Amino acid sequence: METPTMQSRIKGSIFGVAVVDALGGPVEFQPRGSFPPVTHFMHNDNFNVPPGTWTDDTSMTLCLAQSIIASRGNFVPQAAICNYIKWYENGYLSATDECFDIGAGTRQALMIWKRYFEKTPHIREDDPIGHEGGQHEIDKALKRGMFCGNGSLMRVAPIALVYFQDMDRALSTATLSSNATHPYPTCAECCMVYTRLIVCAMNGSSKEDLAKEVTSTAFIDVQVKQRLDHYSSITDWEKTDEDDIKSSGYVVSTLEAALWAFFTTSTFESGAFKVVNLGNDADTVGAVYGGLAGAYYGIEEIPSEWIAGLQKKEVVEEIASGLCSLKRPDVQKSHSIPLTPAVASLIQSCVDSAQTVLRILRVIGDEDLLEAFLPFQLEDAFSSAFLLHVIRVVAPSLVHDDSWCENIQCILDKMISKGSSSVAPLRKLELTQLEQLLAPLTPVYDPLTIPLQADDDRPGYSTDRVAGLATASEEPGWDFFNTDMTVGISPTQLLDLAAQLDVDGRG
Repeated sequence: METPTMQSRIKGSIFGVAVVDALGGPVEFQPRGSFPPVTHFMHNDNFNVPPGTWTDDTSMTLCLAQSIIASRGNFVPQAAICNYIKWYENGYLSATDECFDIGAGTRQALMIWKRYFEKTPHIREDDPIGHEGGQHEIDKALKRGMFCGNGSLMRVAPIALVYFQDMDRALSTATLSSNATHPYPTCAECCMVYTRLIVCAMNGSSKEDLAKEVTSTAFIDVQVKQRLDHYSSITDWEKTDEDDIKSSGYVVSTLEAALWAFFTTSTFESGAFKVVNLGNDADTVGAVYGGLAGAYYGIEEIPSEWIAGLQKKEVVEEIASGLCSLKRPDVQKSHSIPLTPAVASLIQSCVDSAQTVLRILRVIGDEDLLEAFLPFQLEDAFSSAFLLHVIRVVAPSLVHDDSWCENIQCILDKMISKGSSSVAPLRKLELTQLEQLLAPLTPVYDPLTIPLQADDDRPGYSTDRVAGLATASEEPGWDFFNTDMTVGISPTQLLDLAAQLDVDGRG
């Protein structure tokens, strides 16, 4: 096999999702061994659609990819969610111009998002933090162990294709993507494992190296660890009997089945046949296999008759070409310090808390209530902004937007205009000097200018397919497992920075 080009890998992944989704769709819901082996595209009697018709797996993958293309290479959760709603309601990016197959968990999440957007019509679709209020409602409704389907896993491949040059950005973005519909940690960890493998495949890793990536992952989620931790090499995958592989809609089973088919075959076609003939949630398990296998083998290794036989293949081609044409942001190289998963998770919590403090104080200021809270809110605002300035340099992938910069300016300007604190002008000057000091060290990314059947080994897991509808109940969480998190500056720079800041000596 000749080494695929990057364009070949990107197109291979997107078309890989679509063709194996279409191949497995007709035997979805059918128990393993209850149907003649799949050897070609067939009419999908489940939904009465013609051969070569892709389902919700591909539609949501295309919706996510299109949102990133429209946002010029940036992931804006709200833009992706709006695309999902357009697909669900109007058949946007569907093979049949209608949504004929959707997971129950995904459907529930989209209804929550629709109500949220109706209550907040002033929020722009390109607002990078416009989704945050709705995310709390999603977490409240769906962040439970019973919601662990494969809906966020099946669509996540485009994130790896866009950020294949920046592993930690790819992994943190995969978590954000998963959270939109499935806020449970098991789902996020599966998305991150899968994203890591596609990123490595995009960068030319061998199958042996990819198997080692699974082995070297320090799994956090117990369910994921129990299922994947014993695979230490390709040999372990090859020794696993088909009867031990479950192809249900439970997210961990979906990931394991897709990886099993990938690691135990040597061509795209043989792996595709192997995975869809597992039955049950064959279309989604197949789509997950296809996204990874396509990135590994390249589009040239996908049977040409499958691509030719796809319904609306021109839609798939347009999105795949759009991903190929994106300008990738330059990733700054540095002698970086690795962050352990625990430290990365702690820093992320600090970022979230600091941003929340500034948002709350901004609202209080807008309501002209700041004087009622002085003086402690000034120091809360200052320390939160100070922290975010430093973390933006030390661990840039953990600070996903810069809206806090405007918030702190508005808070301090309000205090200064009221004359309610003689210290406020000093704090503003200190933050300005800090920003100037850190400017040469701050990484620059491309700016955002637009901004069925229950798995019997999973107690309490609800059925993923009900009355002919796929229940995509998956859920993400902050899983910084072996994510190759790195700081943005070298050890020497970090020590010099600490000396210049003289934190202990500041008034």
